[in-house]
Amino acid sequence: MKKHEFLTVLLICLGLTFIFSSCKDKVHEELIILIVNKTDSLIHINLYPQKTTPSGVFYPKSDKGGMHGLCEFDLSPHEECALFYTGDLNINPHILSTRIFDSIYVDLKNTEETIIKFTHEHAIGYSENIFKESSTWDYKIEEWDMHTGRNSKVRDYCYTFAILENNFIAH
Repeated sequence: MKKHEFLTVLLICLGLTFIFSSCKDKVHEELIILIVNKTDSLIHINLYPQKTTPSGVFYPKSDKGGMHGLCEFDLSPHEECALFYTGDLNINPHILSTRIFDSIYVDLKNTEETIIKFTHEHAIGYSENIFKESSTWDYKIEEWDMHTGRNSKVRDYCYTFAILENNFIAH
């Protein structure tokens, strides 16, 4: 009988531990690099990632798997787009960009000409290079509750690289 009582108390304690631990707020954290169009024109972006899907149309958009992004897309004025999600909260955005992309081309939608080319070595047509440590990234932390029935939060560490007309360089 004592063995039965001990097992009952043990199960109750384990159950209470599970209940109380599941009530704690769980925070899902990730770092995101984004690009934003801060011009008054529609821009077209061509990403040249290190890895693509067999079709070449998509690339892995997260180091956790399951997410894919288009290699080519338009951004309306003042619209932003997430380029990559990672669980590595300590990586610098320019280093992450270098690991994910070989180069990035940007053109105004109403022209046939590529006006900006970012490569690991240099930028053409723009005063900053998304791949260099000296590049300017806006940083903000966004946090919200996930509506999963549990006390779960999402905290995103967002680094945004802006395409600004003031930074265009005629070539």
